[in-house]
Amino acid sequence: MNDKRKCPRCGLKLDELLKRRRAGCPVCYHTFAQEISELLGLEPSAVPVGQAGDAVGCGRVARLRSELQAQLTAAVAREEYEIAAQLRDRLNALKPPD
Repeated sequence: MNDKRKCPRCGLKLDELLKRRRAGCPVCYHTFAQEISELLGLEPSAVPVGQAGDAVGCGRVARLRSELQAQLTAAVAREEYEIAAQLRDRLNALKPPD
C-alpha cells in the first residue's frame, strides 16, 4: 500500500490498521475515518471519532459494540452464520490493540 499516513498520536500506519483490523488509539478513528467506515460498512459520519478520554467518543464506540454484539447473537440464534461472521469481524475491528 502506498498510503504513508500514520496516526499522529500512536504512529499506527494505514496498512497496519488494515492488517490488524484494530485501531491503535482513539485518534486513529479520526485519522482513518474513511477507511474504517469502509471496513465496517458504515457511513463515514457513523464512525466514532472521540479523542482519548472523550466520554462521548467512548460512549459511541461502546454503543456500537453493544449493537453489533446484539446483532451477532441474533444472527447466531437464526443460524445465519455468514452474517454472524461479518458482524464478528466488525466487532473485532473495534477492539483496542493488545
